[in-house]
Amino acid sequence: RIALELMVRELRSATSVTAIPSATDMSFQYKDVLETLHTVRYQLAGAVLNRTLDGVTTPLIGGVVSFNLTYFDNDANGIPTPTALAGSVKLVLVQLVTGTEESVASYSDSNQRATVEMLVRLRNT
Repeated sequence: RIALELMVRELRSATSVTAIPSATDMSFQYKDVLETLHTVRYQLAGAVLNRTLDGVTTPLIGGVVSFNLTYFDNDANGIPTPTALAGSVKLVLVQLVTGTEESVASYSDSNQRATVEMLVRLRNT
């Protein structure tokens, strides 16, 4: 949940989406409160969601079962339509499913999963 909140806060402040190579990888730029421009990349690598800020990669959360980004533009009537063009992105649907990082049997009470989803409107693009 904390990982999603960080991602959502940065996405809302995005000034531009710079790359959307896949549904598990995106890059964008945003300005912080001091108006400093930062480049951020979120990318799923195995079961780890990584966050790269200005070239420095850190694991954000492990135990990721699935991570999916869906990108939308607005058509002439303001209705969200899927897009594959980074410069056209106005909304991003972020879906994240996490599970235990330790190996457990599928029937075990320890086999817990959490699903979070949020639709993010980019304010500054």
